[in-house]
Amino acid sequence: MVTEKEKIVFIVNPVSGTGKRDKALKIIREKLSDRYNYKIVTTKFAGEATEIVNAYHKQGYTKVIAVGGDGTVNEVAKAVAGTALEMGILPTGSGNGLARHLGIPMNITKAIKVINNGNVINIDNGVINNHVFFCTSGVGFDALIGNRFAEASTRGLSTYAKITTKEYFAFREQQYTIVANGETLERSAFMVTFANASQYGNNAFIAPQANASDGMMDIVIVKKFPLYIAPIFAVRMFTKLINGSKYVETIRAKEAILYRKEAGYVHYDGEPGSMGAELKVSIVHASVRIMVP
Repeated sequence: MVTEKEKIVFIVNPVSGTGKRDKALKIIREKLSDRYNYKIVTTKFAGEATEIVNAYHKQGYTKVIAVGGDGTVNEVAKAVAGTALEMGILPTGSGNGLARHLGIPMNITKAIKVINNGNVINIDNGVINNHVFFCTSGVGFDALIGNRFAEASTRGLSTYAKITTKEYFAFREQQYTIVANGETLERSAFMVTFANASQYGNNAFIAPQANASDGMMDIVIVKKFPLYIAPIFAVRMFTKLINGSKYVETIRAKEAILYRKEAGYVHYDGEPGSMGAELKVSIVHASVRIMVP
């Protein structure tokens, strides 16, 4: 008796990490378990990954794999959320926040083994004013920088550094009212991050203790620190010691409302945007089935 193969579709971002992407496609063809009947689909525009997931779900595919960076992962995960589909990640981006949080190898040969083994857990997603995120969302300085960088005519680390340095001196702490766990907090903050997962990406841990499967988020309130502290602050982020900083306060909650004086910038999973003065943030528990080591 012939066993029917599982149907799996790989959704590839053609822009994300071109060299690593080509290697990933080669490894899929050479190393993917023969129990799978696979299809590889390349996205042509932003948002199409979500459409592809929906289309292949209707065709009986049971697993979808994001081949790309955080943007592709976000698009695929949004479509998978709330369904019986199982999701995987072959990380070819730069930050790879969710993949790193989940311990998925950055090495594609090792990452394909995760797909072959098929070990699945449930993870949560966050929602900020109806926008879904899986790692982090927030307001303040990092949201400003994200939007300024998106508007810049040039890319790269040097552009990012120039924008960050310039805006740091002009930026003033913002006043926020945060309602969470039945309490109302008044805070003056440099930035406020809502973390479902532990990091932004690149192993920059804004909430080292965050667990993407516990139905809770970590609300990280950062006060403005002197510029000479910035290297120390960065080291704390990359060594999971940020909670030891006197400039950081963390609150855990299932949902929260943040009020600010006026509409302004936000970010969610690295995507820049703008929203109103009232931000409603919540966690949807166990919404996504995802393959992990």
